[in-house]
Amino acid sequence: MKMIDETEIVQALHDGKGNITNAAKRLGISRMTLYEKMKKDENLRTELQHAREQLCDLAENVIYEQLEQGSLKAAIFVLQHLGRKKNLSENPEKEILLGDFTGFS
Repeated sequence: MKMIDETEIVQALHDGKGNITNAAKRLGISRMTLYEKMKKDENLRTELQHAREQLCDLAENVIYEQLEQGSLKAAIFVLQHLGRKKNLSENPEKEILLGDFTGFS
């Protein structure tokens, strides 16, 4: 089996945006081999989480850019998903106000 050091695995996880299959291909190993290495190494599991958090940050930035451009879809998405913390997504009055804007951008 190919010897791969932790630094290479961490880089592959970040380059692959936290996608195990993608990272394994970059390393030239099977997905199951990478899972086994991660199972044994807490630092690798932590790095996987960091890579996935960075992917979420990237997606959030796209939503913010869309909001700044006045995208109604982005605004509705934020209200439905991020607004849950403020109990906006379950508010029946919001449903009446927003209605169904499928197809608007």
